[in-house]
Amino acid sequence: MAVIIAFAALYAGEVVPVLGGAPAALLLGILVRTSIGKSERVAPGASWAGKRLLQIAIVLLGAGLSIAQLLKLGPLTLALIVAVVFSSLGGVLWIGRRMGLPSALSTLIAVGTAICGASAVAAASPVIRAKEEETAYAISTIFTFNLIALVLYPILGHALELSPVTYAVWAGSAVHDTASAVAAGYAYGDEAGLFATIVKLARTTLLIPILFILAALQVRKQGGAEKGASPWSKFPWFIGAFVAVALIRSIGLIPDAAADAITSVAKFAIIVALAGVGLGTDLGRVKHAGYKPLVLGFVASVLISAISLALAMRLPT
Repeated sequence: MAVIIAFAALYAGEVVPVLGGAPAALLLGILVRTSIGKSERVAPGASWAGKRLLQIAIVLLGAGLSIAQLLKLGPLTLALIVAVVFSSLGGVLWIGRRMGLPSALSTLIAVGTAICGASAVAAASPVIRAKEEETAYAISTIFTFNLIALVLYPILGHALELSPVTYAVWAGSAVHDTASAVAAGYAYGDEAGLFATIVKLARTTLLIPILFILAALQVRKQGGAEKGASPWSKFPWFIGAFVAVALIRSIGLIPDAAADAITSVAKFAIIVALAGVGLGTDLGRVKHAGYKPLVLGFVASVLISAISLALAMRLPT
């Protein structure tokens, strides 16, 4: 069922490009779950897709990340990206805590906003052991503000008379989803589109240390392992594998063609996994979360946009 929904989501993403395959899979999965209710025939496969397959997909995503992407941008742009990501993460988590939101939901919205949208949410979800409805709400929130950014960024860029490079750094370091950041860049011109793509890919590379930090915090939160055992015995295996694959890619042992193929498989696996998450999501519990996560998503989007714009305008062009 999850695979069927994934193919339907891919088609929906082609027909409506701004929708994208990942959000479409999640929404279709929720729609099917709402229509048929909790099915004992569907639930085991949906659960496996939403958990185990998602972990495998995260490992494969490492093939698409190269440390060399960061080095191409120069120290100033790299410092800007790091500053935007970590200041946004800290700010959103603090605001979420002040709003009284569950820690996992705030973390997913923060990571999705700061790194790379739905992919980052999907990657972080099993690390922090988020509930399916929290993952669904976070992805839906990120998707909503992605659409708004796609429309507003080019308009605001022209209104502020930003240079193509300044605009590209702003869009690449602030728009959540990779596809949306690239689209927003090219909407401003070819030069802005190319540079925004590079900035966004470099920003995505920071998913490696972020997931590692989240996993370490989760281990600490659980109080380590049993007495006498290493506390790292509870460290998620797939994060270590993800980092290993990324490092192998960075030193050139995975050719570009192979990396592209592996990344394509990983992206489809994430779409299947999110279909599984949707099939396991109780819409009533999502509604129970109320309006606060949406407010946090709005605040997060404004925060990362303001920080990245302020820093981008200080870069030499």
